[in-house]
Amino acid sequence: MSRDSFVRGAMILALGSLISRGLGVVYRFTLPWFMGGGQQAQVGIGLFMYAYPLYTALLGVSATGVPSAIAKLLAEKLARDQWRDAQHLFRVSRAMLTMLGLVFGLLLYLGAPYFAQYLFRDPRATLTIRAIAPAIFFVSIMSAYRGYFQGLQAMAPHAVSQVIEQIVRVATMLLFASLLLPRGIEWSAAGATFGAVTGAVIGLLYLMSVFRRHSVNPMRRPANAPGGDVNTAAVLREILDLALPISLVAIIQPIMGMIDSTLVPSRLHAAGLGDRATALYGVLTGFALPFIIAPTVFSYAVGMSLIPSIAEAMARGNRAAAYAKNQVGVRFTLMIVLPATAGLIALAREIPTLFYDAPETGPSLALLAAGALFLGLQQTFSSVLHGMGYPRLPMRSLLAGAGIKLVLTWYLTAIPALNIAGAALATSAAYLVASWLNSRNLERLMGRRIDWAAAGAKSLLAAVVMGVAVRLSYLGLAGTIGLKPATLVAVGVGVAVYPLVLVAVGGVTARDLESVPGIGSRLGGLLQRARLIR
Repeated sequence: MSRDSFVRGAMILALGSLISRGLGVVYRFTLPWFMGGGQQAQVGIGLFMYAYPLYTALLGVSATGVPSAIAKLLAEKLARDQWRDAQHLFRVSRAMLTMLGLVFGLLLYLGAPYFAQYLFRDPRATLTIRAIAPAIFFVSIMSAYRGYFQGLQAMAPHAVSQVIEQIVRVATMLLFASLLLPRGIEWSAAGATFGAVTGAVIGLLYLMSVFRRHSVNPMRRPANAPGGDVNTAAVLREILDLALPISLVAIIQPIMGMIDSTLVPSRLHAAGLGDRATALYGVLTGFALPFIIAPTVFSYAVGMSLIPSIAEAMARGNRAAAYAKNQVGVRFTLMIVLPATAGLIALAREIPTLFYDAPETGPSLALLAAGALFLGLQQTFSSVLHGMGYPRLPMRSLLAGAGIKLVLTWYLTAIPALNIAGAALATSAAYLVASWLNSRNLERLMGRRIDWAAAGAKSLLAAVVMGVAVRLSYLGLAGTIGLKPATLVAVGVGVAVYPLVLVAVGGVTARDLESVPGIGSRLGGLLQRARLIR
């Protein structure tokens, strides 16, 4: 896979993820309104967010490790023209994910009262947990098809399915949250979580239809296509050897969320804030975290494209190509995540005030903003290590980060002056540790240091200039046009200043823009003719 093809695949996934996350922003910012607003909405968001760490932890086993294993192993087998092995690999993986999805969905549904009572200390969470449980079954099967397309390095079906799933999810979520509100806030929150089920069903149906008619479907190759002897037990071992460490990585991140959902409320009680514990937890997870997750859309897309691309390079014995693709991945990750971090720090209080009238979110958001940078790098480095065949290393790095988070959350959240800001600081520290350990492992395995200056110096300069411009424009306008209009203008200034400075310092090339689907090549040609880029 060429460098341009890899970047184009990442861009397609990023575009799909951006649209999907953009729709997610719609529900993040509007769901409190559909829950009635005010203190009631904060409780509803808290109940809503209680369900997700459990859901994502179980989904990490059934819908993350195996699909990533499918992508890597399928890419390797197709690089060697082992079509029959690729066929069997996919069929075994799909059956495994179907069974795992069924088992974990039932486990979550039947165990909901116990999780609500003993983990979250709020029996009202039973409804939200049960409402989301069936989604595990459908998302698990859907993930088999996504891993298949990722292994073929055909990213469009994956991206489109994300958008379709999210459209249905958000529509169902807002509709049911509103319709069920008269029955109580716990029913409204449960209606919102049920959107994950309807979205997964429609997304799965779309991928199954594309699979049947896909033009390069390995499943259509004749039975005598190249490949070794088909051995289901050997295929299962091959999948599990790679999938288990990846699944553990996927589980650790929701477990870090569960640290918040279980530890933060109890430590807030210890700080004397027990009557506000659920509401403050809703502020942290429902008001601050969405802004941090959004910038990592691109790093996620880069990672998904890197796994099969790196695996292909390693299967061909081309370690130099793997290093070059890692450099491109780091560069593109920093190009997106650095300005987002700078902008969130510059307007940490103003952005949540604009959307929620919740300036108290500001300290947590400022501390989490740095975490967005480290989370983006952690995702990219983990994907490279997975593609190289070392999935246990990201697991160890993230476990170390989770240990740091556990200790810091315990001590810092119980400090009354910090409360949820202490939990935010613990999260950023966890991702800093994980990303640093992953970078050290990569440098050791590749025998070469990551060229940070080449990857991010120009993006860092542009992000700093943008952050200063954003803050100064807000301060200059807030006293004349009002706080919220000034915030909107300042955001617009940031959107304009960053790419202009990046182009001015040579941080973007025509080749970069050609990888962007749609207008990329035309925009690159226009800027080249104007002698603004090379």
